Amino acid sequence: QDIKVQGVVVGANYRFGYKAAGTVDTLKDLGEKYGIEVAIVDLVGETGKKQLETTVSSSAVRKGLMQGDMKVVEDILGRPYRLVINLGEEGSGSGIDGGKLKVRIDQVENQPPGPGSFPVLLSLNSNKAVEGRLVVHGDDSGGDQYECSQLEIVTKDTMFYQQGLSNDGSGGGQCIVNVDFV
Repeated sequence: QDIKVQGVVVGANYRFGYKAAGTVDTLKDLGEKYGIEVAIVDLVGETGKKQLETTVSSSAVRKGLMQGDMKVVEDILGRPYRLVINLGEEGSGSGIDGGKLKVRIDQVENQPPGPGSFPVLLSLNSNKAVEGRLVVHGDDSGGDQYECSQLEIVTKDTMFYQQGLSNDGSGGGQCIVNVDFV
């Protein structure tokens, strides 16, 4: 009550607390006790308009990404997935080699898909999108984890690299690449 919470909305499978011991019933009881409204919503994918093979959750998105199944990820999100790459000031530390932009994993702002090659639309600093491919290198040991070591952005559109990034890193300013999976 110190933070003046008036209500909480959670999904029907919500768990909380130590070892996820708290259930929606626990939350309802606590809400009643402290005068906080608790709303439990149906899980998207179970009763939504579009019947999905899985319940919508961040875990399901991460699993789809890990498996490189971008169609599943798009179905869950309801939109194409966007990977954001921050190349830093003037693309520092990034290199163009043979038409490929090599990207270090520490330049990636969100979770890349598992190893593979993916058709994408690329935009540098919000300029016009161009077609390309994202190649993800890493160890795909088949378990619940994968280790992404490097990404390569490949496009035949040479103007993409000239929009704010050059071989010597003198593109001028912050370089953000949006990678939309198609």
